[in-house]
Parts: sequence; structure tokens; C-alpha cells
Amino acid sequence: MDKYTVKLLPKAYRDIDQIYGYIIEEFKEPEVATNIAKSIEDSILGLDEYPYRGVPFKKSIELKYQLIFNK
Repeated sequence: MDKYTVKLLPKAYRDIDQIYGYIIEEFKEPEVATNIAKSIEDSILGLDEYPYRGVPFKKSIELKYQLIFNK
């Protein structure tokens, strides 16, 4: 099976950090925040083996991230 290189850009890490901070601030659940942040990161990095998994985006949605696939 081919593997791809997946890199998280600094903006993506900042977004994950903001999600983490929001959960801690609003729900006072640091363990839940850690689990969710790790799950998001693991899901993104898991695209190295299955880059086309998930639901395709509608063309009308403006994306703020650029997806680059490398074999």
C-alpha cells in the first residue's frame, strides 16, 4: 500500500490548540480536551494511508486549508 506524507501546518496546530482551549475553558474537562485534540491530530495524520477517506467537500465551501498529496 502506498503511503503519503501528511504535514500539519502551523495554522492547523493553532486551530487544534484553540479547540483544546475552548473545551477546557467552557467545560472544565482537560482530559476530554486532550482526547479530542489527539483524535483530531491522529485522524489528520492517518491520511497518510487513506488520503481519500471521508466525505467529499461541496464545491461551494471555501476552504482555508490546502490539501497536498505526495506519494
